[in-house]
Amino acid sequence: MEAEIGHRPSYTWRSILGARKVVEAGSRWRIGDGSRVKIWTDRLIPTPVSFKTVSPRRSLPTSVGDLINEQSWSWNEQLVDDVFLPLEVLVIKSIPLSRNSLEDRLIWHYNQMVDSRFEAHTILLLIKSYCKMGQATHLLLQVLDN
Repeated sequence: MEAEIGHRPSYTWRSILGARKVVEAGSRWRIGDGSRVKIWTDRLIPTPVSFKTVSPRRSLPTSVGDLINEQSWSWNEQLVDDVFLPLEVLVIKSIPLSRNSLEDRLIWHYNQMVDSRFEAHTILLLIKSYCKMGQATHLLLQVLDN
């Protein structure tokens, strides 16, 4: 997600990088051990719009792994209560922690949608909000809109 456009990029590469904002807008981290996910900068809260924490920033803790009790493999509830605003506390504590999946993964949040037509509509709105409307993009949006 941090690749540069480079010198004399192909049309395909420019298109891929052009879609990066759309992908970023709908992606967030699925928590494994929490070691790769930064609390204050990464998209980890499973609530659309920014997926980022809004609680006042603190110097510690810095990674989501710091919020996990390694003995019980559950949230360190006292620390979560101390660090985050009450609304975020509820959301964070509702994020499941899996003993099987120890690696954090970047996921497309909208895969969890039950209605695929609603998911397509959500993607369409993201594309419309992040892309400049060229003729090819306009045609793609017409196809997706139907």
